[in-house]
Amino acid sequence: MKQRYFFLSPVFLFLFFISACQTPQTEDPSIKQNKIIAVKMMQVFDKGDIAALDTMLTDDVVDHQLDTMYIKKTGKEGVKEMFQYFDKAVNGKHTTIHSMAVSGDTVMVFSTTVGTWVDSLMGMPPTNKEIKFPGVDIIRVANGKIAEHWGFLDMAAMAQFTMPPMEQGKGKMKKK
Repeated sequence: MKQRYFFLSPVFLFLFFISACQTPQTEDPSIKQNKIIAVKMMQVFDKGDIAALDTMLTDDVVDHQLDTMYIKKTGKEGVKEMFQYFDKAVNGKHTTIHSMAVSGDTVMVFSTTVGTWVDSLMGMPPTNKEIKFPGVDIIRVANGKIAEHWGFLDMAAMAQFTMPPMEQGKGKMKKK
């Protein structure tokens, strides 16, 4: 019996030593604030609250996702136009955030937005059915406002909602 405890005591001493040497981890307040800003941006997108963007974006914001085929403006006005474009095309938007990662002033958000596709979207006619678009948004925050944005949509996932099904073995799309 004593031998068994003798064997375990170095293990317990090692674990105690390791835990005593660790310093408690505290989250940097700016990291928490940057997460809040990213979540609020998703909520503003869902609601189509264009006016809220004035207080959330820097005056010289750069959005690297703006598609110039559909969005004609740049900067803050371009972001507003993009939000209006999606708000018009997709009713009842709701975004679910799956995960977030923060590194300094940059927040990465993996999310899926769901809504009813009611108007032209990226040149495709509406289906009046549910559409889901998963994606990743990377947001750089400066002085409590969004200064830069990169957005990446999962186009393969979107294709199942936007493309008519193909007939098996024929290589041609079937009309609905």
